[in-house]
Amino acid sequence: FGNIVTTAEGAISVTAGAPAREHGASATLASGIATFDSLQLDAAGSKQLSATGPGGLAGTSTGFVVTSHQLLFTGVCPECAAR
Repeated sequence: FGNIVTTAEGAISVTAGAPAREHGASATLASGIATFDSLQLDAAGSKQLSATGPGGLAGTSTGFVVTSHQLLFTGVCPECAAR
């Protein structure tokens, strides 16, 4: 966690799981960081993100709960902004 592989390059995909209305997203890694501008969580409920990338890169987030369909994230994470 927090271990950015700055040499990682290529495409990475994220999916949000079960409901068919929810859309995954793809982004290109740049210095080990990918920004997803089209990931959509269209329904409230329990969620878990899964990511796959080049060279067998894969990971799953811890679970989280979306409590409103009006949830919106903007900007970057505080840890990322400090780098």
